[in-house]
Amino acid sequence: MKKEEIERLRFRKQYLLSPRPVRCPFLYSEYQVTDRYRLYAHPDLKVNELQKNGTRLFLLGDLFDYRSPEKLNAEILQDLSTLGFREILQEIGEYCGRFVLIHAQGDALKLVHDATAARKIYYCRQEEGDWFSSRPQLLANVLNIEKTDDPELLDYYRSDVFVEKDCAGIGDFTIYKGIRQVMPNHYYDVQGSAVHRYWPEGKNGANKPEEAACRCAAMVKGFMESITRRYEVMLPVTGGKDSRTLLAATRHMTDRVFCYVNKMKHLDAPSFDIATPEKLCREHHIDFHVLDPYIPIDEDFERIYFENNEFASRKYLPLIYNYYVNFRDRVNLPGNTATAGCEWFRATKMHITGKRLAKRNRVDRWQFAVEYYDQWIREIREHAPDTNMKLYDLFYWEERMGNWGGQTTMDKDIAQEDINPFNSRNLVMLYLSVPPKYLEIPFFKFYLEVIRHLWPELLHLPVKSRCIKNTIFQVMKTVGVLNFYFKIRYSYF
Repeated sequence: MKKEEIERLRFRKQYLLSPRPVRCPFLYSEYQVTDRYRLYAHPDLKVNELQKNGTRLFLLGDLFDYRSPEKLNAEILQDLSTLGFREILQEIGEYCGRFVLIHAQGDALKLVHDATAARKIYYCRQEEGDWFSSRPQLLANVLNIEKTDDPELLDYYRSDVFVEKDCAGIGDFTIYKGIRQVMPNHYYDVQGSAVHRYWPEGKNGANKPEEAACRCAAMVKGFMESITRRYEVMLPVTGGKDSRTLLAATRHMTDRVFCYVNKMKHLDAPSFDIATPEKLCREHHIDFHVLDPYIPIDEDFERIYFENNEFASRKYLPLIYNYYVNFRDRVNLPGNTATAGCEWFRATKMHITGKRLAKRNRVDRWQFAVEYYDQWIREIREHAPDTNMKLYDLFYWEERMGNWGGQTTMDKDIAQEDINPFNSRNLVMLYLSVPPKYLEIPFFKFYLEVIRHLWPELLHLPVKSRCIKNTIFQVMKTVGVLNFYFKIRYSYF
């Protein structure tokens, strides 16, 4: 690689927000946010700035409006500029995207991100003021911060569990002393030097499945329309329900979407995740591509990849490099949903404790995780005592999606942008507004109903959630023993 290309890959698409001028370790554009704070943004990170009536807004990344798919970031920022910060917190729930929004008004400075924290906010409190970045390694680099000396936390980062979880963290912890993460449904108030929860708020209204499915379909379709208007996109399609939903949302725009699947080492041509989408696309005259991502990796690319994050996933490095070489100008649309709480937890009537959450997340051997989850439960009950959201839904949303769900996306910044069309707070809440039995394994009735509203012909082939081991789950569900089985399996008594 040429030197210029290597330098551009260093902390690509990252940002740093500092209370004083700093020697930035990556290529950057500089913005004066307040009298004290400066924003350093990599030139490949989209930044939109707006000043109006004494308020300055900085949008890092993208927002998409399903109600007006033609609107660009600047127009959406203009809409938000008429609102106060509390109103903005409500309004951003209508959008999907991957973003950080910085709100500056006088000495008041606040930061908030997208529904699942796909674009990160890490912070570190120093005597001179609070520092922020999209990567903990970047803050540690600039501030010369060492790794923690907490033996339990170090043990987690050295464990097989950490690797199996795609090198994702636990809660708001990082391996660096004093550097923490702002989790989903929270914002950071710089003036108060504090993280605040702003969601959930009140009760989530119940909806009939048919009505909710119609509205979900309209939102997903609108988000896909907005994204494909703005970018050249590629859509990974497997045999699962989430990618089938996104494919269904492209019904009238298939010519704008590059549909594909990565041929992972455990897959071959007859594999369900290859054969099913290939057949489905062929029947509906959609070009479908089976990609072999295992090409030789440039040594300079690999070196910078791990310099950016020494804990980055080695498993996904071949895929990430292939994206960089062949698809760097396309935006990828992964289909991870934040609505899989009851699917992930299986048993829906258990009493939630920090220990049980840690056990399900496979981190119960680390006491700091159990204590963090106990505190998380207390915080929810104090902030929203009247909420009717199920704790396992919120846990999956904030903990699972806020860590594992965004880890590969963050590692991929060196190569390509990921935007999740499901990443909208109001869309998540709409999915969760139906009775849990419509979301539960093994039938996933509501998910299939959304697909039916979008493109019913795509359901003539089964989705993966209804095949193989889930055939057994269907029988167990029918005879009424499935929840009992899951309680035994996960020790939820």
